[in-house]
Amino acid sequence: MFEIAKSWIAVAILALTLAWIGSQPQVYAKPGAALSMSEDSTAYNRAAQQNGERKSGGSPLISIQTPLPMLRTTLAVQPTTGMVGGTVNLTATLSANGLPLAGKQIKFKLAGGFEGVAITNSLGVASISSASLNGLTAGNYSGGVRADFTGSAGFIPSIGLAGLQVYDLTGPKGVA
Repeated sequence: MFEIAKSWIAVAILALTLAWIGSQPQVYAKPGAALSMSEDSTAYNRAAQQNGERKSGGSPLISIQTPLPMLRTTLAVQPTTGMVGGTVNLTATLSANGLPLAGKQIKFKLAGGFEGVAITNSLGVASISSASLNGLTAGNYSGGVRADFTGSAGFIPSIGLAGLQVYDLTGPKGVA
C-alpha cells in the first residue's frame, strides 16, 4: 500500500500517471482525507484501517476503474469435404497473441443451415463431428463453413471462414 496526500493534486497526478501507462482510468474522490491505496485499486480512509487491514465499514474515498485490455483473437477454421446428404467434421482453432484460448464457446454454421456449438480445449481447438449436409447440393461453397467467437472478458470477438466441398456420386460440381 502507498499513501496519497490529502490534496486533489495527488489524485490528478495519479490519474495522469495511470493514463500515461496505457490505461484509461476514471477517478472518483472525496476531498480532505488521508488515503491509503489498496491492491485492488480502491482507496480507503486510513482511520478505517487497523494493522494494515481494512476494517469493515470503511467507505471508499477514491475508486479507479481501468478497463480490461482487449486482446485481438484469431479463429482459424479448417476446410472440409463431404458427400451430398452425409456429414462432415468441423474444426476451428481460437488463439490470442499466438496462444490457444481454452474453455471458449465457438458457434459453427454451414451454408446449408446446420448450426452447432463447441467449447475449445486446452489447445484452443473446438470440434463438432457429424455435422449434417442435408439441404446442400454438390458443389464448392467458398466460406461455406463459418465459426464465430462472440468474445469474452478481455478478448475481442472474431469470425473464421473456410471452404466446404460437397460431392455426389459423380464427383464435385461447380460453385453453388
